[in-house]
Amino acid sequence: APLAARGPAAAAPSPAPAGAPAPGFRRIYGSREFWRVALLQFAMAAALYGHQGLWGGPFLTIGLGLPLADAARALLALGVAATTGFLLAGPAAGRFGLRRAMGAGALLALAAAIAMALLPASAPLAAVTTAWVVFGLGAGLQVLGYDGARSLFPAAAGRAVTAINVFGIGGSALMQAGLGWVVGGVAAALAADPAAPPLAAYRAGWWVTAALLAAAWLHFAWRPHAARS
Repeated sequence: APLAARGPAAAAPSPAPAGAPAPGFRRIYGSREFWRVALLQFAMAAALYGHQGLWGGPFLTIGLGLPLADAARALLALGVAATTGFLLAGPAAGRFGLRRAMGAGALLALAAAIAMALLPASAPLAAVTTAWVVFGLGAGLQVLGYDGARSLFPAAAGRAVTAINVFGIGGSALMQAGLGWVVGGVAAALAADPAAPPLAAYRAGWWVTAALLAAAWLHFAWRPHAARS
């Protein structure tokens, strides 16, 4: 079913007539509706893999000062939660609609990112783990972006999935590097202040994560008039 049929007021391209050539990458990348989905997937994948893949460990051990064993437990909880999000994506889209499910996942990830930015250094492991679980569950729904792209261009499903895959992979790579610049830059700026806690630099990384998720969600959800591709 087209993306428009799974959520509020989102127009999708009509299937190509029989015998007509399938849409090419130029048409796919020229679709405003495609960009709404692609940029949200970019932000959700960037948030999840930027922290799970690289910066989650230093945040937990250096920023929050957790022992390695506790940090490992929190990261394991994140991985299990993200996997659960992947598995629940299909049923959630079937029940609530693809657009609503993906948008709700981004909001969950955003709320958890803000909570992570506000965690004190003395936060108990249970609070940290809960935030990680919510973050993983929400961000895991980014896999719905593939179905969203495919449903927008049913006559060129393979090209649409290839086109949006660039955003998932690109978000992961760019976020890991980008968080390094943010965390490293803030840490360098605070180096002259011996009283500045290491957590401040990692908090900056979480605020950047939250800002990225918020901007992508607003672009995805805000529709002053019916979207047209």
